[in-house]
Amino acid sequence: MIRLLFSIILFSVSYTSVLAQSRIADAVTVDTLAAFSPRARMSIVVAIVANRDLLHKADINTPERLYHFVSQLALTTSGFTALEENLNYSESGLLRVFPKRISPSQAKLLANKPEAIANYVYGDRLGNRGRETNDGWRYRGSGFISTTGRGNFLRMESIVNLPLEQRPELARQAVEALKIALSFWTFEGLNMIADTGSERAVRGAVSSGGTGVQETRLWTTRAERVFGAELADLGVSDPVGLEDLKKKEADAITDYLIRDGYLREDNLTGANGQEAVEEAIRSLLQEKRIVPSDSQIEGLPGSDAIFEDLLYGASNPRELLDE
Repeated sequence: MIRLLFSIILFSVSYTSVLAQSRIADAVTVDTLAAFSPRARMSIVVAIVANRDLLHKADINTPERLYHFVSQLALTTSGFTALEENLNYSESGLLRVFPKRISPSQAKLLANKPEAIANYVYGDRLGNRGRETNDGWRYRGSGFISTTGRGNFLRMESIVNLPLEQRPELARQAVEALKIALSFWTFEGLNMIADTGSERAVRGAVSSGGTGVQETRLWTTRAERVFGAELADLGVSDPVGLEDLKKKEADAITDYLIRDGYLREDNLTGANGQEAVEEAIRSLLQEKRIVPSDSQIEGLPGSDAIFEDLLYGASNPRELLDE
């Protein structure tokens, strides 16, 4: 009898755990994605929500896995605002982003010509067949993981079973892009890496150069706050400490600003610490030529949507790739 009772208890615990895992993807809703990335394109949001069962099939079934997955996708797509690389660079932008590949004279000729820029900077590498073939443009950074270059399109084609070499535009369509991202996530064993909770380890697996770790933290701390609250409401995780998560998010902001030289650590102490953070964010926005918007996030550093502006300004996919 005792053995039977013990078996029933074990089955109940196991069933409850499986049920909780199956509901993780339920936290991905139009409302949570809009809260996570207020400027996301609705067509992308709707496509993700309509296909959220694919996350469960890819074993994205714990809070940590969900936080890291959505954060990597958001980082690469500037918060779900674009599924292809924006190569419409000015002369100064070309010299800033591609300093090793474009000379001042070339920048003058290529400025604001996206197709020509793509073919020049990508055409003779990444498995592309030369600058005159248009491969650089056809296989420009695409999708939720910014697959770039014919060689990488062919690699992903073999993993996801989509005709990406012949139809590279598929990688720029939301549903197919999600399937590609999930196939990549599974193929690279990223669930187990996400289980460690290390933004550095996850980012290193997604981006070979490991660039964008601090930018990743801006998104993962936000994901933990937004999706963590929804998971708690669904009853599949413990309640979140909102104030603690806001502080964690604020720390990610200040760390990012300190790393890039906009803020000095000693300026954070004392009564003027908040003002110093806001001024640092404004300096970054001015340098990136981002006009602040008008909303405000209570409890986070900055006003006039400065935090949101920082979030999107820090998520330029091209600047997070190895040149």
